[in-house]
Amino acid sequence: MSYTFTYTKGGNELPIPVKGPYFTDEMKKIVKSMKAGQKFFLDDVVILGPDGKKTTLYLTFVIVKQ
Repeated sequence: MSYTFTYTKGGNELPIPVKGPYFTDEMKKIVKSMKAGQKFFLDDVVILGPDGKKTTLYLTFVIVKQ
C-alpha cells in the first residue's frame, strides 16, 4: 500500500508520500494540530485487492472538533 498525505498550511498544499498503511508520527501531529474545518487528503491510495489487482482511491477528510 502507498499513498500521498496532503494537507494545507498557510495556503500551500504540502504533500507527504507514504509507503505502507500507517500514519507517520509527523502526520499524526499534523492531524492533531488541525482546527475545525481544515482538511487533509489521501491521494493516489494504491491498494491490492483480494483478486491481486491494484486499485487507486482518492479520499478527503474534514476535521470536526467541538
